[in-house]
Amino acid sequence: MALNHSKPVLKSHLFGACFTWLISSLFYSFQFFLRSSPNAMSPSLMAHFHIGIEEISWFSAMYFVSYSLLQVPLGVALDVWGPKRILRIGALICVGGAILFVLSPTFGFALLARMLIGMGAAASFIGSIRMSTLWFSPQYLAFSIGLLSAMGKLGSALAINILPSLLEYGYSWQWVIGLLCIVGTLLTIFVWMFLKNGPQDAFHGVSHTPSWAIIRQESWSVLKKPIVWTMGIYGYSMYLVLSVLSDTYSIGFLSSSLNISKEHAGSLASWAPIGSAIGASLISFLSDHFKQRKLFLRLCSCMTLFISSWIFYGPALPPSIVGVLFFILGVVSSGQILIFAIVAESFPSRLTGISIGITNALLMLGGAIHNPLVGDLLTLRSGLGGEPELMDYRLAFSSLTVCFLLASIVSFFSKETHPSKAPPITA
Repeated sequence: MALNHSKPVLKSHLFGACFTWLISSLFYSFQFFLRSSPNAMSPSLMAHFHIGIEEISWFSAMYFVSYSLLQVPLGVALDVWGPKRILRIGALICVGGAILFVLSPTFGFALLARMLIGMGAAASFIGSIRMSTLWFSPQYLAFSIGLLSAMGKLGSALAINILPSLLEYGYSWQWVIGLLCIVGTLLTIFVWMFLKNGPQDAFHGVSHTPSWAIIRQESWSVLKKPIVWTMGIYGYSMYLVLSVLSDTYSIGFLSSSLNISKEHAGSLASWAPIGSAIGASLISFLSDHFKQRKLFLRLCSCMTLFISSWIFYGPALPPSIVGVLFFILGVVSSGQILIFAIVAESFPSRLTGISIGITNALLMLGGAIHNPLVGDLLTLRSGLGGEPELMDYRLAFSSLTVCFLLASIVSFFSKETHPSKAPPITA
């Protein structure tokens, strides 16, 4: 394989590798708190800025818009300058956006702040993946990505659980985001002080900054490969469980369908990212252990379609059962994490950053496109001023069901890329 990014980590460097991974993973986990805030804070934000559910859906989408647009440029930057510099700048922008959000006098400023948060957060995932390639050997790539994803999902679960509780206890949304700004500032200091580009803190990227002609050429060489599009469609569809359902609409849906409080709904909804955290690590490990990628893609997509349909359209169930189903949905939908290992295994080392960047951009477009789409569908029956009912959510979530079906179809056209079964890649 051409994935010779680094030598196996030595025992003398094991602590440094784990410590570096932890810091970058904490940054990835932290940004989920800011990303998930519209789910918990939507009533407070609507009252403060005098807006409706459609504006909240666009507010949520702004994060994904800026996040997606930056994936390809960041992929190139990671291959040129290395992950340490990119993660440092990303952490600063992310926290700066959060501070601007707290101080926003109007909804327009809040949208700008949301975009800045997305811009900074855009470096967290692919930057951490690139950092791992400098510290760990390629055969552990899928597992290290799975653990990274797990850290992010745990952050999402904590956000969905903690933020509604803080608001229920009477804290304002400004106070909550302000507290996150303090945590983010401390984390940014750690990123600047302790992150290193490998044991020797030396990044050997391309010998010179590539011209736009070279960037276009290499981008085109990635884009013309069908594997990028099939995995992009798969990731786009499967990640909607988190980027749309969990991050934006789960609390409202559960509160309406089960007739429970927002706090209780947040507690149940948090089981989806918890399941995704466990599933990302488990499925990555099993994929490596059994040397299978496409088998787990198929199992996960088909199970996601089945479980989500049961939740959306099935008969009324006790809250405890719904919580279990959300957990299982999180586990099986986390199969999307395999697309990054598959794409990385399908390209030579010099294209790792840009290929992962393009794939992640396609995946994150789901949040940018589907959050406003679901918001529009929610208002078809109830109108702009009405509170969405269960039938409104079922109609809106039909757009998710179509995507889950598409992911299942795409999975049966995927090829096996595990290093033990795929032919070597030529540069």
